[in-house]
Amino acid sequence: IVHGLLVRPGTHWADITTLVSHPQALGQCRHTLRRQLPSATVLPVASTAQAAEQVANGLASAALGTAEVAQLLNLTVLHPQM
Repeated sequence: IVHGLLVRPGTHWADITTLVSHPQALGQCRHTLRRQLPSATVLPVASTAQAAEQVANGLASAALGTAEVAQLLNLTVLHPQM
């Protein structure tokens, strides 16, 4: 599975303060997250789909998830492979 960094349209790297995703995805991407978003608060949620919904609803700055779910929720893939 390829996890991308999903954000609301118009969001830039510097805007990301909170990142959410399933614990498994967070673990798989931990090295990239430490390099790219060292000061972001990282929070686990029940699924990557739930994480994307939180971003779409403005409850988090970014999520790890698939391009397919980003398309369904009108999110932007800021970075395609975390």
